[in-house]
Amino acid sequence: MAGFLGATGTATGVVEWSETGGTIDSAATETTDDYVLGVEVINRETGTRSYYASREAIPRATLEPGTYDVVEILRDGGRLTERTTQFTVEGGTFEATATDEPSLRVLTDTATTAGHVAPGDTMTVWAGAVEQEYGMDRRPVENVEIRVALEDAKGNELETATGTTVGDGNVRLEFGLDGVSVGMHVVRVESDATSSTDTAYVFVGPYTSVVPHRTSMTTGVETTLGIYSELGGVPESNTDRTIVVEDPAGERLGRTQTFDDGIGMLSITPGLAGTYGISGAKSPVSGVRIESSELKALTPFFGRTEHDIDEPVTWAAHVVRDGVPVSNLDLVVTLRDLSTDEDAVVLSPTTNEFGQFTITFDAPSEETNYGIEIEADGAPVFLADSELVFVDSSTSSGGSGPISFDISVKDYTTGIGTDAPVTVQLLRDDEPISNETVTLSYSYRYDGVPFEYTTVKTDETGTATHTLTVPETAPDGEWISVVGSVELEDEGVQIRTHSLSIERYDIETDAGAISGGTGPVDVVATDRATGDPKSGIDVTAFGNRWNVDAETFDAGRTTTDANGEGRIELDIPDDATNTVEVRAVTPYGKMRTIGGWPVTSLTVDEPTLTPATPAPGETFTISYTNASETDVSAIAMCPARRNGTATIVPQDGSGEFSVPGDAEPGGWIYVGLVFVGANGETLLAQYPVDVAEVLTADFTVTPQEPGVGETVTLTDASTSSPDAAIATYEWELTGDGVTDETGPEITHEFAEAGEYEITLIVTDENGESDTVTKPIVVSYDDPPSVDVTGDGTPATDTTGDGLLDDVNGDGRANIVDVQALFQHCETAAVQDHAAAFNFSGTDPNEVTIADVQALYERVRRYGGDRS
Repeated sequence: MAGFLGATGTATGVVEWSETGGTIDSAATETTDDYVLGVEVINRETGTRSYYASREAIPRATLEPGTYDVVEILRDGGRLTERTTQFTVEGGTFEATATDEPSLRVLTDTATTAGHVAPGDTMTVWAGAVEQEYGMDRRPVENVEIRVALEDAKGNELETATGTTVGDGNVRLEFGLDGVSVGMHVVRVESDATSSTDTAYVFVGPYTSVVPHRTSMTTGVETTLGIYSELGGVPESNTDRTIVVEDPAGERLGRTQTFDDGIGMLSITPGLAGTYGISGAKSPVSGVRIESSELKALTPFFGRTEHDIDEPVTWAAHVVRDGVPVSNLDLVVTLRDLSTDEDAVVLSPTTNEFGQFTITFDAPSEETNYGIEIEADGAPVFLADSELVFVDSSTSSGGSGPISFDISVKDYTTGIGTDAPVTVQLLRDDEPISNETVTLSYSYRYDGVPFEYTTVKTDETGTATHTLTVPETAPDGEWISVVGSVELEDEGVQIRTHSLSIERYDIETDAGAISGGTGPVDVVATDRATGDPKSGIDVTAFGNRWNVDAETFDAGRTTTDANGEGRIELDIPDDATNTVEVRAVTPYGKMRTIGGWPVTSLTVDEPTLTPATPAPGETFTISYTNASETDVSAIAMCPARRNGTATIVPQDGSGEFSVPGDAEPGGWIYVGLVFVGANGETLLAQYPVDVAEVLTADFTVTPQEPGVGETVTLTDASTSSPDAAIATYEWELTGDGVTDETGPEITHEFAEAGEYEITLIVTDENGESDTVTKPIVVSYDDPPSVDVTGDGTPATDTTGDGLLDDVNGDGRANIVDVQALFQHCETAAVQDHAAAFNFSGTDPNEVTIADVQALYERVRRYGGDRS
């Protein structure tokens, strides 16, 4: 643990409760959001340490052979804990480290927004036991007696209970919290059946959350920040709580804040430029860090944009002061390599009359991330959440190797007592892998308390589906982790994960259109299992300025009525001249962004593209008509997120872009724009660019796996460019380069088993042509009668897959048949029926030593004897 903490920092103390203002002298406050801070993977033989964001991020396929410790560092309720498991990598294949005892898991179910519980309430604790496989939690273990203890922050036991896990590997226990003091508490599980232990944390007391903001406060200007507070899931009213504000110089001031309907409005005037921390005193507030600055920079998209390595990059932004563009401002833009913490690129642009600027530089030659820092006259310019991510496209797509193993769910959110279909797809080189057994493990949270384990088998499409019925006792507001694994003969163990949220009620929030200076937020709540309206659901909404100033301008609360409906009306201030956003608190969400409105006088017609539908690799221009009362200039980025190039597009000019060569014909890309008025108002927009179809030859085969003598239908599936239809279709069926058939659809019967190369050549009205070739494997519906050994006993198929694995015809497939195939491999009896001995799946027209080796692996896999 020391190694990881040495890389990330140390834990801080807890501020004691205070109901009065004044300077806070104790250590920094902690937050209560529990999550994995990171995972340290340690090679036990070499001592090499690697760090990852989560267990799921560990690149198991690329680790060197050896035994590894996996140390998860968790922050739970402000405390740092660790959990260690092990796995081994042998010969490049990820294998499990055997464990002789179950591992314990624990989860606190408090049924409140953020895992808090009120003094005197009842808390449900889930305890579980699991077996580990492949270094991950897998099978539930029943009949494990688990002792659960509730402890205070000093380790004193306050209450204990004992329960025994049932068939789904878990047990639920109730804890009464009468007499339990306000503060952080520990729930610890242990058992005589195992040396494993686990802990969870729960805060007894209020939950208080500061509304997060995407941009910064303005230095020297009074700012209002929204705060939400509840106790036991009920919004607090007529209640004072202490909020702690820490300025950039480290001075900490306690502020008393009054809450009504769960809403508090904190007024703060930042006197310094830099980072302010706003959190709670003893109540572990969900704190935020908000910048204060005089100058602010805005880009077409907040957040990270992705770019290929070794490619030129053009990036753009505009700078404002007091909401007004700053022209002729000399800037220093530093791109810092976040992997080395060194300056990678330093540029010196100057803003134009709209405060806009662009920078162009060469991307690095290796994958890394760049942070962007901007200064003007030595003072920092605030830039919201922007980061440049550089990836190697040649190695970043398609997963690991030829195997594609995916888990998907029909809906990402499921109700209690409802069915949730989980689908598995398994492919090798884009071809289905059938008849493989996939295990699925379900737990509450990743590597959490187990509740189900099952297996499914892939069909001929490489797909398998399991319908998970969410238990009626499932903890509402938690999430389910789905872990799938499959062991393939050549590629070893493959592991994939997925998740879905548990929400008993479907709570829809919609920020409607502004009318008369009021922004409505409509709420509709229904029971997911029955579809019936749900009354009594509390929703609180905060309206924030979004892309210029960090400020909450209004807030409101509603409770759904008998129809499951409610409405909040937020007053939009007259001086709101840019986009505003709405964040909401629901029983299932902490400050989720649910919508917003562009509040601006800028009016710009939809941009014009020339040509209107450019093809992949083609250049196009974008222009627009300004109908505003003020002059406008735009920063455009295309494509909007991936490999986007930025340029400044004046109202009387145009910008030029190219459609990426790998863009899907008939699909679309996006161009993002930030329109900036001379008065400082902005308008953010995103427009689709339809990508033209191009002449691309393609066809389908029905059936996909035909038998000898079966009618095969070959159907054209080509696409054409918009200005030229396909005129001719030429089919080559024998691989001799001679056209055998013409037309958009043909039929054919193959008289012999084997692999055939089918070629389609399409030519359009402009004389342009495209060609596609696909293999078709024709096999025997019923294997032929082949006397391999010459003793009058024909070979047989013991598996029903059309391959004659019982080579000597004695009714069993074993090592004797491997020897027989090796001995008679070159005979006419074998070679004339090669498709029936194509165990390697390579060339169905010739039997080689590879087929003998594949038959050996096949009989070995099934214990050396199959009948």
